[in-house]
Amino acid sequence: YPLAMTLILLVLVGPLFKQRTAVYRMTTYFTLIASIFDGLNACPESIKQTPIVQNILHAAESYLPFFKLGMGWIVPAVIGFVIGLIWSFAKKEEVAD
Repeated sequence: YPLAMTLILLVLVGPLFKQRTAVYRMTTYFTLIASIFDGLNACPESIKQTPIVQNILHAAESYLPFFKLGMGWIVPAVIGFVIGLIWSFAKKEEVAD
């Protein structure tokens, strides 16, 4: 659901950034990466208890705020949004119609 939430929010605030595609892309990329960790955290216990998944989840808990609440995607989404804004204004990206 993190990707759906960010896309809904981007559509709602789209007029503020003139629907620039870089903002959509960067927000989606950053959210996707963080949501993979949330997906691993939601896996069945048999998968979550494997050593590699335990290491990944421990790293996610250390670096992603709100991860334990299932909202670890929020900060990466905001970072992606800001980077997308900076990128689109720096490149003078065309505005989508």
